Amino acid sequence: MIDWKRNTRMDNQWMPIKTAPTHKRILLLYPKPIFTGIDVIIGEWEFDHYAKKPRPYWSHDLERLTGKCATRSNQPTHWMPLPTKEVLI
Repeated sequence: MIDWKRNTRMDNQWMPIKTAPTHKRILLLYPKPIFTGIDVIIGEWEFDHYAKKPRPYWSHDLERLTGKCATRSNQPTHWMPLPTKEVLI
């Protein structure tokens, strides 16, 4: 298993969340661990356009377990593109 925060090939790839693309899935780094100590997870920008009063936010793959309120209250601080196959090998 790769330690996403400490892997030397990826150390300098974490970028501020303000620079993240809102049109594709990316790796998100959270300040407080999500669920069972996970602080890096795949996620995407959720436009929330079906809500009566849309409030866009960063969503992640465990939102069904943690809930929308918990997801909104713990937003990521950094992001990086999903790794390629070469990085995972």
